[in-house]
Amino acid sequence: MRAAREKDLQEFAKKQAEMEATLRDHREEQRVEQERIRLEQEERMKREQERMKWSTRSTWNRNKSACERSKSAYGRNIEGTGEENVLCNGEENERHVKATIQPVWGFKR
Repeated sequence: MRAAREKDLQEFAKKQAEMEATLRDHREEQRVEQERIRLEQEERMKREQERMKWSTRSTWNRNKSACERSKSAYGRNIEGTGEENVLCNGEENERHVKATIQPVWGFKR
């Protein structure tokens, strides 16, 4: 009877050790998988940030060149007024509007 109990205890200890090893392996697999997912997310975020940076930069450059084209187109002397339309200064822009509207509609401020 005593030998049977010792044998049962040995089997129980063996099964418990196997279960603990399996649990350790499972936890290690989970840790590795979580690390892989975290690295993938970081890489995806970096790519997205880089894409957004280039998208923002290209939009900024496109708007800048459109603004420069607009300034060069409107910066020329307007026939008959002798005024130059400069869009970067509000006061000069207001003078331009007055100079172009007054001759057309004939009112003064």
